[in-house]
Amino acid sequence: MQLDEALTPKITGAMQTAVSASSVDVFRPRLRKLALRRFNGDRKSWMEFWDSFEGVVHSNQQLSDRDKFEYLRDSLEGKAKHSIAGFRLTEANDKVALQMLKDRFGREEEISRVHYEGLTKLQPVLNDKDITKVRKLYNEVEFHHRALQALGKKQEQYSDVFVPMIESKLPENIRVSVLAKKSDLWNMNEVLAVLATEINIREKSKPTYAKRESQSYSRMPAERDLSTASTLLVAEEKRKCAYCYEENYSSEECGKVISPKERKEILRRYGRCYVCLKRGHRARDCRNTTKCKNCQEKHHVSICGNRERIRYSKVQDFM
Repeated sequence: MQLDEALTPKITGAMQTAVSASSVDVFRPRLRKLALRRFNGDRKSWMEFWDSFEGVVHSNQQLSDRDKFEYLRDSLEGKAKHSIAGFRLTEANDKVALQMLKDRFGREEEISRVHYEGLTKLQPVLNDKDITKVRKLYNEVEFHHRALQALGKKQEQYSDVFVPMIESKLPENIRVSVLAKKSDLWNMNEVLAVLATEINIREKSKPTYAKRESQSYSRMPAERDLSTASTLLVAEEKRKCAYCYEENYSSEECGKVISPKERKEILRRYGRCYVCLKRGHRARDCRNTTKCKNCQEKHHVSICGNRERIRYSKVQDFM
């Protein structure tokens, strides 16, 4: 019996600790990669990334610091990943690398500045029929506004500056509709609420202008002959006026925008050709060979400078 006891190895407290630690390593929970957001160094997306990573990984008490650091590295790309590329995969480096990321990408004042800059760099939408672009503009404003609120910025701090700026980015018709609903409490929340309602109504009422125009252009065969004045007239009468978009008459007969100079400015603003009035190309690249019936120059008759002189001479004939 004494011999058996002597041959049987005794498990000490240290050995029990080692066995327990080994078991933990074997059964350490692993997270699915799909559950983690990725961060590429864009400060605008830092808060969203960190909220996700902190909830899924950083606050997980079942993960060791080494595992957390591994998941952190796997969640980074671009300049964010490059910023901690020199750290070895150890428990001690988890907190150091994380603090370095926070110092570089997570400073709230820097993030606020990026969102303020985003609001100043919004691209204006000129065509009120292109609701897709108006919706995109709204989404960008909403994103920056909500991010600033999450950073603790009060909308009273920046509404006076950015609300008029946002209004100026809207197409004229939509801007008028939005300002018509202006209240005494006119801040970012109010503007976004009114604009969202306006966009929803327009989205439900009819398809976007850009989509309809793109579809009509895509259906046009490349070899289609638009060389005759009669063909151009028929094609023009089937669409709305290029200058006011309201009435179903030819652009030449528009009574709302009369001045050739104003008409040219509208065509230039919306990227339309001076010859055929279509979008997507310039007059010098236009395949339409029709010439103005007033002066025989290569431009659309509706923007001809001779129109005013001809109209004046006809008035003189009646005097």
